[in-house]
Amino acid sequence: MSTAAFEAHHGERLWERDADVYDYLVKVEPARRAALELSAQVLITGRRRSQGAARANIPILEIDESVSPPMLKLNVLAAWDYDQVWDYVRANGVPYNPLLEKGYKSVGDWHSTAPTKAGQSEREGRWAGQEKTECGLHKDYLKMKSNYAAAKRRKVAADGSSAAALSSLFGK
Repeated sequence: MSTAAFEAHHGERLWERDADVYDYLVKVEPARRAALELSAQVLITGRRRSQGAARANIPILEIDESVSPPMLKLNVLAAWDYDQVWDYVRANGVPYNPLLEKGYKSVGDWHSTAPTKAGQSEREGRWAGQEKTECGLHKDYLKMKSNYAAAKRRKVAADGSSAAALSSLFGK
């Protein structure tokens, strides 16, 4: 779905109005739906402890019990740092996002990603000025789904609209 189509359906700048609903709609729900459709049992991530914040103590293997059936998260790069990743990428010809050559050390959504300045950590280019550190994919799925449902209920209460009308605004 294009940005214009998304905004026509959900309103402009949803990521500013309700970041959790935005993350649920564009990342969490589609990823969970794909995992179920493909019967995936393991999610391989690129999260690293060197990225700090919520990632500072991630184990190599996690069990995500917030989804049913539970899913294993394999954090294969957990013990690597930024330079080790780049050494591997260069030595093995691994494709990468060209924004990384333009000062972006971490790439996410176009509206919440900026190049990092000298001396900044790689994640400082994400969600500048916010306390947010994760996009939702590595948060509790059931909590994200619950937050989305609560947002839908608030919208119905505020608008006095029917659930059907709400569905047309928020999607599923």
